[in-house]
Amino acid sequence: MTGAGGFIGAHVAGDLARSGWRVAAAGHAGRPCPSAAAARWGALTPESLEHLNQAIGGADAIIHCAGGSSVAASLRDPTADFERTVTSTQRVLEFMRTHAPAARLVLMSSAAVYGAAGTELLHEGLPKRPVSPYGEHKARAEDLVAEWSAQYGLDATALRLFSVYGPGLRKQVLWELSRRALTGENPLTLFGSGEERRDFIAIGDAARLIARAADPSLRPPPTLNGGSGRATSVRDLAERLLGALGISAELAFSGAAKAGDPDSMVADMTRATAFGFAPTAMLEDELARYAAWVRNQT
Repeated sequence: MTGAGGFIGAHVAGDLARSGWRVAAAGHAGRPCPSAAAARWGALTPESLEHLNQAIGGADAIIHCAGGSSVAASLRDPTADFERTVTSTQRVLEFMRTHAPAARLVLMSSAAVYGAAGTELLHEGLPKRPVSPYGEHKARAEDLVAEWSAQYGLDATALRLFSVYGPGLRKQVLWELSRRALTGENPLTLFGSGEERRDFIAIGDAARLIARAADPSLRPPPTLNGGSGRATSVRDLAERLLGALGISAELAFSGAAKAGDPDSMVADMTRATAFGFAPTAMLEDELARYAAWVRNQT
C-alpha cells in the first residue's frame, strides 16, 4: 500500500488488515498505520518497495494511493504534483516489472481525468480532457500503467474516484466549511454558483471498492469509476453539513468559478455495478458522522 499515511490509504490499509490481508505500508508519514505488518516511510523507490515486498513474503496486490491530492495544490506547484503522481507511478511500475510481475496493481486515479467532458454522467469510455495539472497528471499515470501493462503483461486497473469524504478528511469543501462555520463566520461565502454538481462517495464505500479491485480472485476492468452515481449540488451539501453541525448561518456564493473545477462531475456506475459493487452509505448519515468528528477536532 503506497500513500498509506494519507486519508484514503490509511483507511484502506486498516480495512484490509482487519479482513485478513497482510499489509505493507509505504509513503510519507501521515496518519498512523498500526495495522501494517511492515512500514517504510520516506521517498518511494523500487528499493523501498522491494524491502516491503520481502517483509510480507511477496505481494499479491499493490494499491497505489500515493500521489497528488488536490487541484489547488497542483496549480500552486505543478512540478511537485507531477513528481507525486506520475514519477511515483513509474517507480511502482518498475518495481512490479522487476520484482512482482504477477501482482495486481490498483491505481488510485480521479474523476478529474474527465475534465470538461460536458456530459450528464461520466462513463469510462469518454476521452480524457483534464482541465488542471492534477487531472493531467492522473491521466498521465493511467497512460503509463496502460503502456507498461501492454509491454510487460502487468495486471492493473485504474480506479477513477470521485469526491471521497468521511471522518479524517482535512481538506476540500467539507473541512473548510466546517472550520469556518465553527468559528462563527456569517455569512459563509463559497466559490461558484452553488449549483455545481458533485458525486460524493463515503470513505467506507471507496475502501470496499478498492479491496474488491485488489482481490486476486476477481477480474476488474482496466478502468473503473468509483462514485455513488448520485448528484449533489454544492449548495445542498453545504446546507446539509450546516444542519448536521447544528449551525444556522447564511450561505452565499461568489459566482466566481474555482480554477480547474468543472461544473458537473457525476459517475456513471454501470461498469462498477457489473463488477459487483454498489455503494451503501447515505449522505445524511455520513455528514452527521463527519460533523461529530469535526467537532471533536476542535
